[in-house]
Amino acid sequence: MHELKSFKPCEILIEEGRPGSGFWILESGILEVVKGDKIITELKDKGTIFGELSDLIKEPCTSTVRAKTECTATHVSKSIDVLVTESPAIAKKVIYTIARRLSNTTNMLQNLLPESDTLSLDHELEILVVDDRQSMVQAIQSSLSYRPWKITTEKSHGAAIERIQRTKYSLVILSLNLPKDGAFEFYRKLRKDPVHRSLPVLASASTTPQGMTLRRRAKDAGIEFFLEKQASAREIEASILLALDLDPSTLYFSVKDEVLYGVVPLETTDFDKTEIVQTAPHAIENAVANRINKAVLDVHHLVTPHESWKPPLEKVLKAFQGAKMRTAIYGNPEVAELLNSGSDGNPFQVFDSLQEALNSIETEETDHEKMMRKESLATAEDMEVEKEAEATAST
Repeated sequence: MHELKSFKPCEILIEEGRPGSGFWILESGILEVVKGDKIITELKDKGTIFGELSDLIKEPCTSTVRAKTECTATHVSKSIDVLVTESPAIAKKVIYTIARRLSNTTNMLQNLLPESDTLSLDHELEILVVDDRQSMVQAIQSSLSYRPWKITTEKSHGAAIERIQRTKYSLVILSLNLPKDGAFEFYRKLRKDPVHRSLPVLASASTTPQGMTLRRRAKDAGIEFFLEKQASAREIEASILLALDLDPSTLYFSVKDEVLYGVVPLETTDFDKTEIVQTAPHAIENAVANRINKAVLDVHHLVTPHESWKPPLEKVLKAFQGAKMRTAIYGNPEVAELLNSGSDGNPFQVFDSLQEALNSIETEETDHEKMMRKESLATAEDMEVEKEAEATAST
């Protein structure tokens, strides 16, 4: 059903927050699209279609459309589903309008992004922590204190909902232990809002039976990332990086002056032993892709290394060497003793200064490089022989 309607200035055609019905076609005049108290844009071209998304996705309207001048608009009350069958030409125009609007939105967002189109560790991100336990809040703040990220906290899901409407966040860290099922109420409201539908959520819960039950509920609700309440500082940071789709290997690996450094931190837990091994392949792959063929495993913080560190260190060294990287170890005699204990092969050489380790990989030639050099020399000798033979033949 089509109905032509007339509107005076300030009269409302579509109201934010209310369910839509069908869609509208502008016939004459100028309309304003308003979000809250802010005018987002104006509609002035005859034939412009608007209001179709609410009907299509069965969600409340995300903005208000009101008349700026006297105007006329046709209201099509039939749903898109019906039009596809009964009026395919109109349905095609609606689909074209949606596609064009999506393209314009994508271009606008690309212009708002920094030069890099992804988040990075250097971006000044804002993170909202929703937790009523101060100890967890302090642990998160301490873990991220050296990063240029702003941490905001709220103790209740209601206050968090209000705050998230005012500020753009890159991540929400949500305690599943909020009173009165607050975490799940927050998450439901968050996902109903089109603006925050894709906002990453990192859920924190204890490892008690109750905590595991909450985690299963959260997973069923759609939450993908989880953090243990008693996690170490680096475990907290690694979980946040994963939720933000950033590289957790940067906690242990970095590149400087064309050398890949793998560093065992000063204070470690069992988590570090596992994580440094799991993140090594990605760090090495990135380094090799950038033509970096030198690596230093820095373990000088392991003053009295426990024997449990031997397997992870050996795995990282094996990964370096498997990538044909010139490799050196910077540590102390205790580390050398640990790595070489029970070994029947060539002993690991551990340098007690970083400069000595760097010097060793500047001059050391790997087996692969030796083979390439020999092949190059052989090729050069063959070329000399051919030149001599050509010279002899010409005379």
